[in-house]
Amino acid sequence: MISRGVGPGTERVGRFIGRVGVVTLPAIQVGLDLDARVVRRHVQRLEDLGWLTRKPWMWGEGSIVWLTGVGINGVGLHGVRPVTVKSGKWAPGMTTITQGVLAGFTAARIERRGFQWLSGRELAVDEPRWAVQHRHDYGYSTQLPDLAAWSPGSEKPVAIVCEESRRRDDRQRWRLEGWRDAIRAGRYEYVQYDCATESLAIWIKNLGKKVGLTRLELRPVVQMRPEEIATLPPVELNIEPVTPEPEPEPEPAAARPQLHLVEPPAPSAPVREPAPYIREPPRPETVWPYVLEPETPEEYERRKQRYLELMGRYDSFEPEKPKRRWFR
Repeated sequence: MISRGVGPGTERVGRFIGRVGVVTLPAIQVGLDLDARVVRRHVQRLEDLGWLTRKPWMWGEGSIVWLTGVGINGVGLHGVRPVTVKSGKWAPGMTTITQGVLAGFTAARIERRGFQWLSGRELAVDEPRWAVQHRHDYGYSTQLPDLAAWSPGSEKPVAIVCEESRRRDDRQRWRLEGWRDAIRAGRYEYVQYDCATESLAIWIKNLGKKVGLTRLELRPVVQMRPEEIATLPPVELNIEPVTPEPEPEPEPAAARPQLHLVEPPAPSAPVREPAPYIREPPRPETVWPYVLEPETPEEYERRKQRYLELMGRYDSFEPEKPKRRWFR
C-alpha cells in the first residue's frame, strides 16, 4: 500500500525500520546503501505522515527511529507488532533500544549482502515454528532469534542472536542448551552470536564449550561498526564458513624389524677412583689478646665513687636487699 507522498524508496526505508524495530540512521544508510541525506529525507517524510517517531540517541550514532502502528500497516507489515512505548515515556525501554540498535546493524550487514532474512518481530508472527525451548528458573521458557538468515545453498536458517551484555552464567548456559538441541534436531543450521564486545564473545564461546557446542554449531563474533559494514561487498552473508579441523592422518604401519649385527663396544678407559676425603684438623681457638687482671679494693672504691657522682643514686650500686614480707 503506497499512500500519499510515499514512493518506493520511502516504503523500502519504512519496511526496513518496521522489520527490525528500533534502528539508527547509520544502520539504514549502510544496510540499504543510501546516502545520509537521502535517508534523512525519507525519514522526514515518514515522520510528517505520522508513521514514524524519531528521537536523539546518546551514543553519537545518529537518531533512533521506529514505526508507529499506523506506519506498520502503511508499509505492508501486517501482523508485526509495533514497538511498545509506555505512557508518559519519551521512548521505549533502554533494553529494547540497545537490543534494536545492535540487531539493526546485523540486519544492515545481511541486507547489504543481498540474502534473505527475517527479523525477530517477523518470526514472532509464527512463534511455534521458530521458537526454541530452554530451561528457566521456574521451569521452561521459549526464545526467538533476533534474526534468521539463509546462507547460499542451505535450506535450514541460521539463528542470529544479538547479545549486548552479560547475564547470569547458568541462564546463558540454559539458552545455549536450547540452541544445541534445536540445531541437532535439524531446525537450525547453527547459531551465531553478534556480541557488542570481544570479551562478551569469548565468554559465550567458553560457555558453549561447557554445554557441548562445537565450532560448527556456535559462532560468536564481534558486531561490526557502520564503517566496516560499508566496505563489505554484496556477495555473501557475513557468516564466515568455518572449515572443520582436518582429521589426523593414520599412522603408517610399522615396518617389520630387521636383524642387525651389533659390534661389541670398545674397551673404555679405566675409571679413576676419587681421592679419599681427608678432614682437616680443627683450628685452634683464637685467644683474646687482653687478659683482665683482678680489681684491687682501691680501684673498686674509686669506681664506686665515680658511679655515685655520675648517677646521683647512693643505693643502686649495692645489690638490693630482699624486702621483709608483711603479715596482717
